[in-house]
Amino acid sequence: MDTNAPEARLLLGVSALAALAAMLAGCEPTGVSALDSALCAALVVVAVIGGATARPTVLVGVGLFAAVSGSASSWGLLGVTGAAIGLGYLWRAPKLTSLQKVACGTVSAAISGVALLHLGSGPFTGSTAIIAAIGLGVLWYSAWSSAGDRVRARVIHLLAVCAGLVVLGTLTTGAAVLGGRPHAERGIDAARAGLEFVRGGDLGSASSQLEIARSEFAAAGDAFNSWWSLPGRVIPVLSQQLDALGAASEQGSAVSVAAQETLVLGDLDSLRVDGTIDVEAISALATPLARSVDVLELAKIELAGVSSGWLVGPISQRLDELSSELSDVSQDLAIAKVAVDAVPGLVGAQGPRRYLVVLATPSETRELGGILGSVVEMTVADGRLSFSEAILNEDLNAQATLEGLADPSSYPSRFVANEPERFSQNWTGTVDFPTAARAIGELYPQMGGSQLDGVLYVDPVAIEAILAITGPISVPGLDHTLGAGEIVEWLTKGQYMEFPEQADRTTFLAAVSEAAMNQLMSTPIPDVGYLIDTLAPAVRAGHLRFVTFHDGDRAFLEQLGITGVFDPPPGDVVTVLQANASEDKLDAFLERGLTYDITVDPSTATFTANLAVELTNTVPTNAPAYMLGGPDARYPVGTNIVQVSILGPNRLATASIDGDPTVAELNREFGLERYTVFVDVAPGESRTVDFALTGELIDEDRYSLWWYTQPRVSLDKARLIIRRADGVALSDEQIDGPSSLKATVRGRRDAQRLVATFEPIGSQLFTVELPSG
Repeated sequence: MDTNAPEARLLLGVSALAALAAMLAGCEPTGVSALDSALCAALVVVAVIGGATARPTVLVGVGLFAAVSGSASSWGLLGVTGAAIGLGYLWRAPKLTSLQKVACGTVSAAISGVALLHLGSGPFTGSTAIIAAIGLGVLWYSAWSSAGDRVRARVIHLLAVCAGLVVLGTLTTGAAVLGGRPHAERGIDAARAGLEFVRGGDLGSASSQLEIARSEFAAAGDAFNSWWSLPGRVIPVLSQQLDALGAASEQGSAVSVAAQETLVLGDLDSLRVDGTIDVEAISALATPLARSVDVLELAKIELAGVSSGWLVGPISQRLDELSSELSDVSQDLAIAKVAVDAVPGLVGAQGPRRYLVVLATPSETRELGGILGSVVEMTVADGRLSFSEAILNEDLNAQATLEGLADPSSYPSRFVANEPERFSQNWTGTVDFPTAARAIGELYPQMGGSQLDGVLYVDPVAIEAILAITGPISVPGLDHTLGAGEIVEWLTKGQYMEFPEQADRTTFLAAVSEAAMNQLMSTPIPDVGYLIDTLAPAVRAGHLRFVTFHDGDRAFLEQLGITGVFDPPPGDVVTVLQANASEDKLDAFLERGLTYDITVDPSTATFTANLAVELTNTVPTNAPAYMLGGPDARYPVGTNIVQVSILGPNRLATASIDGDPTVAELNREFGLERYTVFVDVAPGESRTVDFALTGELIDEDRYSLWWYTQPRVSLDKARLIIRRADGVALSDEQIDGPSSLKATVRGRRDAQRLVATFEPIGSQLFTVELPSG
């Protein structure tokens, strides 16, 4: 290409500006920043040189190609600009001077070339690089066509050298990968095995596996960072693979070292012996845990730094898997760190703590789950646990001073109406455990008890989980032990059959409580995995709850999900609460079926719904009189009178029992509407309470439902039915809920509905997408 001095200066100036813009584009063909900047600058400069001699139609085509390729972002406008300059060049070409033609060609090529470097990531690895190469290649060809023989010869020589470097780099990189890959795979396997041993409590095996992982990751890192891999680090695409593999190995080794250090100090078998929690052993974990959390956070940052669209599928997948596992472990360790900070205070390291253990029985239900039958004081000082004798609710009531709650207006009105200052059995008469615990903290000292630091709620299902850890207990008066498999049946039904007299039941319950506490104090902590797997279902379902009155404990207990706070998210809410209203022990025989049938109207962002509560009384005819309750001439013996309430944000249109209209009492609790009716269910009878409701969608494109389940002995049988008012069909892919949910589409073509049948446990969130019809 022959140019005069002004044209040469113009070409040099545009090339310099284009090179600077290309260097700022952020492209990473090799992952080495300086080399990437130089490579991008060179590619655009060659395109600018080609643009100086390219035909206007070529410039228009490249500009439009860049505009279409970058249409997903604002960078596509640069391509439009490049095409517009090319069109102006084409229109005015006969009247332009040679300098003006060079100006139009170089500027159009520079703008379009920079636009092609900002395409970002594509549908597959290197896709946008291929697109950019096609667009720039047209301009490169133009530069090649206008070049002299000497320049072409030099370019061919340079390309041959680059090709040789690529071949050499590929061979050496392959050798590095082949040498390091077996070590990396063994390191990953050992690290995963170590984590499994940690979850299983086998810390000796975990430490051994993590040492193997550390060694293997170090060997892999040496191979991936060896001197013979250096040629591959200047070759596009290959460089990213080596960086990713090297970083993954380095961070895997660091994580293994940190985890191993934590395990050396964290021998769980020594945390409790003969009812004492080793506070010093727990406190010693604080520093290594904090260091492990920092290492994991750094590892996640480092792995994110080597993530690139250039990574090939297998490496990218393994990198994503490692990042995901690091996130999971990091979250677990963060919780462990909070636990290590909180547990010493919880177990009396800063002074004795006194907690009230509430022993509840769902044979007679209350909103929280079961009626308070008895309480036990648990004192913890310097990690040592001690328990008082069980105190029955009737003994508490006998000492009531009737001083009452300091601020009754801060409690739900129905809770206050049940006179908890007189009747301790009603302390569980609210769905929110922190609210119940606050009331217990106020009222227990008024009934002869001590000042409390917190409250622990335990029902038969929670005791079942505890016995699964400690093993069966021997109880005086029984000729056999009580284990996890039968304790629930005994506490909700069997005790009333075996001990018809209340005095005998009182002795039995006290013996059960004492035996369970003694067993708990003398049993070493089992492996962590078993402990979590055993207690987690009881916690999730609300059978085991714990709050303290110390602000410093709140974060840890909330992370455990054990506080039992009732805090529904925005959206629809289904909460069905029952409470025994006939002073009997029939609720263990009361089965419940719930059907929530809802029709949503996205056009008005509203819905109508019917919540049907079916109650079936299965009490046997030979049940003892104490279970059946006192005689009442209005009802057959064994009739269960149930207070049924629903709690949610919706408005009640009508309420009915077996199709007959009835009046529902309205209260407001926790910012929600509570509607209550009373229904009597005779032995062998089923009755259905229907609540017709109207509500509003918080998002016209999505329906969300939070389903809260009251802790009971038997699980509800629930159905969720959803349809659209406009007749648009729903598919089971549109509903997102618990993993155990089975959803199917049923109904006629013109009235399809989404039906989900499930057994609700704890709180569960459903969302249904409502795309426009």
